[in-house]
Amino acid sequence: MSYYRSLSALESTYVAINKQHNTSFINQIFIEGKGHLDPHKWQRAIALASKQNVGSHLRLKGIWGWRYWDSEGKNPQLHVVEHDDWDGMGTKGMNFAQQGMDVRKDSLAEVWLLPGTTPRILFRTHHAIMDGMGTIFWIQEIFRALNRQTLLSADGRWTETTIAKQQKHPKYTFQVDKSASPLQKKANRTLRRGCHWRRIEIPGISSKIIPRFIQAIAEYIREKQLDKRVDRICMRVPADLRRYLSTEDAKSYSLGNCTSLIDLDISVEDDVQSIHKKILRAMRNKEDIGFVTQTALQLIKWMPGFMVRPAIYPGDKTLNTIYDKENYPFTANISYIGKQEIKHYSDGDFTATAIFGIPIALENRPLFIGISTIEKNTHATISAPYSLISEAELEKFCQELITRIVAL
Repeated sequence: MSYYRSLSALESTYVAINKQHNTSFINQIFIEGKGHLDPHKWQRAIALASKQNVGSHLRLKGIWGWRYWDSEGKNPQLHVVEHDDWDGMGTKGMNFAQQGMDVRKDSLAEVWLLPGTTPRILFRTHHAIMDGMGTIFWIQEIFRALNRQTLLSADGRWTETTIAKQQKHPKYTFQVDKSASPLQKKANRTLRRGCHWRRIEIPGISSKIIPRFIQAIAEYIREKQLDKRVDRICMRVPADLRRYLSTEDAKSYSLGNCTSLIDLDISVEDDVQSIHKKILRAMRNKEDIGFVTQTALQLIKWMPGFMVRPAIYPGDKTLNTIYDKENYPFTANISYIGKQEIKHYSDGDFTATAIFGIPIALENRPLFIGISTIEKNTHATISAPYSLISEAELEKFCQELITRIVAL
């Protein structure tokens, strides 16, 4: 066993749901473009990237707080699927890559080639072995292999827990409470498990992306709910803790979860600039480190899955109560993988034109949003529970969101 690392606190929550039908904690990133996808070349590139990046083939061992990852897991798998009947813009028609991943038995990273009029590649990784930025690094490694470039290789053992232990930090004091939803309560709602998503593109917008989305959603809520008191508007934003690593430590890149969270209250006085400053202030004050070091979070890794699972994947009765009382802990989760360059996702046969991800979505929150920027265009996917919004309503909401963001 050449590689070993302990399961981190947040990773333990991601493995609490280990059901084949549930994909809540699977990163899913698409590359869309022009050209040809050669399965034989891709198979060789994936094999090479797997060999050079140990974090792509991990397997969970042990029990409770003594659980750990070793490198004896299955190598990333390649799948090829025709998909000309899917437009790449939403859940409808996406009848592939629906299975979950068993952290003790399955390959926890996979690539789906989708040849067709508009070729696409889907990369899926379990969030317990890679976070979003770790997945991006792994994707770029595969493209480096396709282009016969030197691979950078990731063999680091860093996680959000081990990084946080090196840092002085404030105590996490944020009080989670009922938050407003941009989705209108339905009088005759029927429970349908799961979430669906819609993809949007915003041309020419590439700065202060997260603040723009936050402000647009906050304005939408206040304008649509003028006839009643608006509950607290609270946003949750993932933050990559790798920025805290020293230059020497950062040389050993880790694919593992190094992501924490920043929680933000949005007031009626806020605008794009003030929200931007709030995010910078939270990072400067190491609030993301404070989140990770909560005693309650650290204790989760010692709890059996059946105790953790209800908070993440509520039963039907609990979920109905959440929807009926509109008792949401956050208004939206908004993640951003940053500005990406086309050259990192292209080879001699294929040229990328867009990169977008399906947000990791939980049914007890109104919205999950995943954002990326390529050149000067922003791509985002908006995910919401089936029970709260129809496909047509989600499309309408997305179009209104675009209009508001462009106007800011």
